[in-house]
Amino acid sequence: MKTVASLFILVFCLSGCSSALRPVVLSPQYQGGFYHAIPKTLQLSVIDHRVSKFSIKVVDQEPQIYLPHAELPTLVERALIDALEAQQARVVTSANTRMTLLIKSLNARVSESLAQHTSNAFAEFELQISDGRRQFNKTFSGKAEQTGPLLHEQSKVENQLNNLIIQIITRMISDKEVIAFLEE
Repeated sequence: MKTVASLFILVFCLSGCSSALRPVVLSPQYQGGFYHAIPKTLQLSVIDHRVSKFSIKVVDQEPQIYLPHAELPTLVERALIDALEAQQARVVTSANTRMTLLIKSLNARVSESLAQHTSNAFAEFELQISDGRRQFNKTFSGKAEQTGPLLHEQSKVENQLNNLIIQIITRMISDKEVIAFLEE
């Protein structure tokens, strides 16, 4: 009988904890155009190096934490591949020129009251490029803020993060230093 009661209490506690955590569904899609030809064959990898793994954190009203999408590196990689291919780059599984994108930060902090909410999003990506002889590192970051009436809508904050990812990717592929390194 104690085992059944213990099991019931454990399930009750776990279900209470899990209701506070929500998954974040991100889907950044590069739809920008051509900026500068990068006629290079690249090997690409995207690595999640975030210290804090939450994607959205609601403070003030009812504190909630939204967990990141499990496939975040894959989603960012797909968007970066689309952006590179739009610049005439070829992305393959093995190449002399290696491009690594480290996701150092990607989150939104939402403050809300009964009348309005504010979402402050921040992202920081480090781009590393190596061709066997030389190395290039550059950090790209961005911020976005949105406010709205009443409580926040998760989908709008997710869209804010998607747009921020694409803005940073667009800055990367159009960056003069990145282009100069890849052209040498």
